[in-house]
Amino acid sequence: MYQRSVVREARHKSTRTSVLYRCESQGFVSVVPVVRSSKVTSVNGVIVGVNEHVISGRLGRGATAQVFECHSPQFGKAALKILEKTTGCESLHREIMALQALKNHSNIISLYTIIDDPTSDITCLVVEMAERGSLVGVMVSGLECQRVTSDIVSGLMHMHSKGFLHCDVKPANIVRTAEGVSKLADFGCCVRMAEGGSEAQHRYFMGTPAFMAPEMFKDGIVTPAVDVWSLASTLHYVVYGTLPFNSHLRGGSARRVREEGDIEDSIMYCEPSLGNNVRSRYLTNIESNWHSDDVTKFNHFCKTGLQKSPARRSTLGQWRQHEWLYYAVLKSVK
Repeated sequence: MYQRSVVREARHKSTRTSVLYRCESQGFVSVVPVVRSSKVTSVNGVIVGVNEHVISGRLGRGATAQVFECHSPQFGKAALKILEKTTGCESLHREIMALQALKNHSNIISLYTIIDDPTSDITCLVVEMAERGSLVGVMVSGLECQRVTSDIVSGLMHMHSKGFLHCDVKPANIVRTAEGVSKLADFGCCVRMAEGGSEAQHRYFMGTPAFMAPEMFKDGIVTPAVDVWSLASTLHYVVYGTLPFNSHLRGGSARRVREEGDIEDSIMYCEPSLGNNVRSRYLTNIESNWHSDDVTKFNHFCKTGLQKSPARRSTLGQWRQHEWLYYAVLKSVK
């Protein structure tokens, strides 16, 4: 296969130079290895490797990046995130800064190394592989849902304690390892809170509209409460297969939302419809794998995170004490 591959050195002239340049200009010092040269191997126009990282399949694709499963001599099985500097420079800057600051937490995906060639049009992040993938299309039992929630609450609390808001919590950005540990991924929308403060400036429509808190639909101040809302919406979607609002859209583009106003109006002005619109196969799963008391408690748990006013929304600390999650948290710390 590689004998007839077309190997090209990524040596394009780029006005972006190093993505890390902006980080370094702010006093950033990388705590993971940074490789300043890249060799991209492609077959028939399809990338099959970057440096020593051999690609074995595609894991996903977003607006500014592609993610591949890969194998490397140093890290073994890993995920390779490839971003184009011309479209993903801003999100990559945010992700690198966040992952460096949030290292060594069991519920946040680990960054192994950065491939940032100043002469290349792409930058690559080699990150921890989550073998069980994201929560997209996944149905969970009551106990599994508690474990996922406990893990992600822990990850978000760590983020917030380090001064970051995720701002894009959704099923696609929660991944699980082979051991069943849930981790936060994709930090391209995260924002930094003011030094020693608990709020940050937010730019309009940076995130996924279907899971965004009301205050995120406009420029202004955001707080950790935005991640509480997004996680509540995410959990509802994972358990019931639908959003907690009367909307037919499933996280469409910002342009589509601005044109139709459907999701924004629903989130801004409608009360959540918790568990009233359930897809049939999800209903079957709930009837088989959930206790009825837990469903009631779960709905209340979500409701406390879907209050329109950020001040009235539950905090992550309050969530950890909620009767639906409390015992799952106790088990996780034993």
